[in-house]
Amino acid sequence: MLTPPQRRLLKMAQRDAALPDAEYREELVRIAGVNSSTASTWTEEQFDATMALFEAIYWRKVIQRLIVPNNSPRAVFRVRGYWASKNPRRNTSRDRYTASQLGELIQDAEAALAGHIGIGAQRYLEAIRARVVGGRSGLAAERDYLAAIQRTLAAKLRIANHANRAA
Repeated sequence: MLTPPQRRLLKMAQRDAALPDAEYREELVRIAGVNSSTASTWTEEQFDATMALFEAIYWRKVIQRLIVPNNSPRAVFRVRGYWASKNPRRNTSRDRYTASQLGELIQDAEAALAGHIGIGAQRYLEAIRARVVGGRSGLAAERDYLAAIQRTLAAKLRIANHANRAA
């Protein structure tokens, strides 16, 4: 999921690259598989790839003199090639930060959820993994799995708290 600053940056990139809304959404579907910046399935890799594409579109239009370069200090595409070079290996800062602790976080979340589910917890967790991760692998898929476990655990806790208050 994109953060609010990332969503604003994406919209600024759309504006600077002079992309009509239909073309903007078409590119989002093509690259990220979503049609909105508020979709919950965004990954860092998809965001970086989308920004790199919008950057290429922007500079192509500048070279063709279809748009005037934005020389504002707050312009998204101040430096040519910034987004394209930002993440050449598809290894985001979030991935680097969480890589060392992701396995431990997943184990802790799985144990906490299993404590609330009891018997059948392993099958429940396998179903969550299959639904969220599918055939994907890597840090982004594992991060999505962790987020799904955390959401499920939070929902179970809300239900338990509501039941305790009602009793």
